[in-house]
Amino acid sequence: MAKTKTRVLSLVMALVLAFSLLPISAFAYTLDDAVADQKNAQITAAGGKKYYKADGTETDAAGADVIVSKELTATGTENLFDVTTNVQYKGVTTNTTNNDAAVVLVIDTSGSMGYNSGHDGSKDNPKLGKAKTAAKDFLAQFAKDGEAFSTKKRMVALVTFSKFASSHDMDSAVSGTQYWIDVNSQEKLKEAQDVIDGLGADGGTNTEAGLVLANNLLTSSNSAITNALSGIDKTRQCTILLTDGQPTYHVRDYTYEDRYWPYAEHTEPANVSSLDIVPSQDMYSKHEYKFIGGNGNSTGTDETYPVQTAC
Repeated sequence: MAKTKTRVLSLVMALVLAFSLLPISAFAYTLDDAVADQKNAQITAAGGKKYYKADGTETDAAGADVIVSKELTATGTENLFDVTTNVQYKGVTTNTTNNDAAVVLVIDTSGSMGYNSGHDGSKDNPKLGKAKTAAKDFLAQFAKDGEAFSTKKRMVALVTFSKFASSHDMDSAVSGTQYWIDVNSQEKLKEAQDVIDGLGADGGTNTEAGLVLANNLLTSSNSAITNALSGIDKTRQCTILLTDGQPTYHVRDYTYEDRYWPYAEHTEPANVSSLDIVPSQDMYSKHEYKFIGGNGNSTGTDETYPVQTAC
């Protein structure tokens, strides 16, 4: 009987050992699953191609000198995407007869910009100071053709963003808010640089709001904007973004019924400027953005917003 029990036990142990060598399939939530879910939930248009002639005008594939393609892909993390841009140029030579140009500087003034880049909590040599220096040095070069100030337009606008975003009055010597200034003289260059010098760091990071306002300054039908950019080819209008990290707030659309601001501490001001974003006004034509989403730690919320990209 003892021998029989020993044989049975040996057989059981052999079976256990055999089963332990078999591959195990676990139904874990993988990165591929997260990427697929994010793609289905957030990407409504993954990109495409656009075609341009050498002078910047849009055309079809047959007449294109430049082909620009863009693809948006999911990463598996909400609101974080990989964007791949490819530019193909056929090597066509074109002569530029107008050297007028316009630049929107978009500068991050969130609280983290008040610290240095060493992640040690020190405010010595802060990142905003470096950004100011870089912006002012850029303007000094942008304003000139070589050593002399340019005889062409050198238009500059400034947008800053932290929790909210604002466009700045660039020329206090002129009545009314002047969002654009021509820096092709020492006087106007210094005015623009002085505005940059006056920036301070505080609050969260709403990069999207800053870029929305920059787009407004380049595309608005407001006469002050169109006059400032008159004669400047679209290919010579650009935006430069200076920032130190990932956004913690995002732009949030709303309707007239969403009359009150989303969080208790963001109450609607009693006296709202005509340039504020208020109910029934369109954020894509204004110069200050105060209606936000996000929790200050990341752009994620309890809502998932679809994202689309276009060339």
